[in-house]
Amino acid sequence: MKPKHLIIIGFGPVANYKYCRCIFRQIEKGYIHSYSVVDLQSQKNAILQRLKKMPIKPFKVFFLADDNPNSGYRKNVKEFDDICKKLSKEMDLKVVIATEARAHKPYLEYCVKNNIDSLVTKPITTPVHNGVFAPKELSKELKKLIDLSKNTSANHAVICLGRYHEIYEKNVRETIQQKMNILKAPITSIHLKTASGVWNMFSEYETREDHPYKYGYGMLMHGAYHYIDIFMNLLRMNKSIYPNHKLSLYISTYSAAPKDQSIRIPNTLNQLLTGYKNKSTKLPRKNYGETDIVANICLKDETTKQVLTLGTLALEQTTPGFRHWQNFPKVPYNINGRLHSTELDVRLSTVFSISGNVVKFPISARNSVTDLRGRNFGRIITRSNAVLLGDQEFYHEKEIHREYGNSFSFTAELQIFDEWLQGRETKSSLASHLPSVILLQKLAESISKPGKEIKIPFDFETYETKLEI
Repeated sequence: MKPKHLIIIGFGPVANYKYCRCIFRQIEKGYIHSYSVVDLQSQKNAILQRLKKMPIKPFKVFFLADDNPNSGYRKNVKEFDDICKKLSKEMDLKVVIATEARAHKPYLEYCVKNNIDSLVTKPITTPVHNGVFAPKELSKELKKLIDLSKNTSANHAVICLGRYHEIYEKNVRETIQQKMNILKAPITSIHLKTASGVWNMFSEYETREDHPYKYGYGMLMHGAYHYIDIFMNLLRMNKSIYPNHKLSLYISTYSAAPKDQSIRIPNTLNQLLTGYKNKSTKLPRKNYGETDIVANICLKDETTKQVLTLGTLALEQTTPGFRHWQNFPKVPYNINGRLHSTELDVRLSTVFSISGNVVKFPISARNSVTDLRGRNFGRIITRSNAVLLGDQEFYHEKEIHREYGNSFSFTAELQIFDEWLQGRETKSSLASHLPSVILLQKLAESISKPGKEIKIPFDFETYETKLEI
């Protein structure tokens, strides 16, 4: 049997800071033998510097020519094909795709067509036409990849923290599933709001390639997908109560963009930054991606016109973070000081509700003002019609603390890595993300139609997982 070999495409700050810990753990356990790194020639110096600090060195490092994204990265994929053919002579390959979002599709398509196990970061694909984001292609691209994969045996998965998250999944969603199974009561409201704590300077909207906005996509295609996935999976659980009802999902949204920043972040705040210099607030482009988006949600029975579920989804980054500098510090990750806070509240009619709150904040023993290490705090609150249910108090609260280096998101992603690298099917399979990507697409399309109601046929299967007793 050939040894297992992992190829990491895109060795940026996230792969270096987060994913390598997952990979090295499986190398030490013997599930994979070694790994190689593939990145662009223009990133060579930065990649080699990162690799110097790795406790386990790569088997090979390959640098591809910087290709034109408008060409579909055809040149890069051809070079990647040559690499795979050489390595596969002696090893069985698995591929982690952690490139900039626009390059996900060609490499994922290559893996699907060549029956190679793949693990891709979110968003799964990011369609861009003539340099502009084309959200209408999102679900079409994923459906094509799913159809191609049906005749193969490869294991394709997505790194998405909600599927294994201790607060959102194990404490909130699994508790709701358990209660629904017993009570046969539907989810009547879902309210999810996340605050990413991102503060970009005007010049950074044009210069940044990690989490870019200049290609017409923003918050939705950055961190927001995790929460869209959580929201959609909760909505889908109502199909277990009303499997034969014809349901439709209605959404309407409002968003803010870089052009709104001068009124939302006044110059009096910019002047507080260390090293601040008054720079131009003019943006050379018109169509930057969104920074913040809020949506109203209604799940309705189409036959009777009865409302089943109401909800709100607030995906915002113009919120308090840790940035107090203008020029980026020399740190390996999180250069603009993001600090997130997320709240998820789910209710079952008149009998039960549960909410989960996760906050990240700086550790107390910081080495300097640019020491960006943070720790996690989680709180779960349940409210119950205790007399009717008879199994818990009217009100219950518990807290969970996580130290630096062991965040809720890290352990959630670690579990996906562990299962996928061990050859097991994960709860975050490529095909399982289609309903969430459809919601993502409609949210993205709605940005150009603020306040207008958009209808989504809700013909998805229920979302359930095996519960641990």
